[in-house]
Amino acid sequence: MTQAIQALPWMTDINQQVAVLWAQQKMPHAICLHGQPGLGQRHQLAYMTSMLFCENKSDPAKPCGECRQCILFNNKEHPDMLILAPGDKSTSIGIDQIRQLTDFVMGTAYFAPMR
Repeated sequence: MTQAIQALPWMTDINQQVAVLWAQQKMPHAICLHGQPGLGQRHQLAYMTSMLFCENKSDPAKPCGECRQCILFNNKEHPDMLILAPGDKSTSIGIDQIRQLTDFVMGTAYFAPMR
């Protein structure tokens, strides 16, 4: 059994706000996370993504870790997720990655209700 990604305690308010926006169908097209390195922005992004993909909405602000969406996400195999980051020896995103991103966002979601 896959375990759900855990929320960062200092991000609880943000998770609740995102859950409310999702429930009201008022999600923004983008959410920008910014802060000093080491505060958990990448972890928070992963948490919010799994929270939105999760099929079991007993607690909208918490992914279950057991549904198909959560398992695919936790195994980094979810077809509706694309991780875009600089390469191993680079500090910037390359043009090929931008092309891949463009193709990805132009497609439709496979499983999740949105991309």
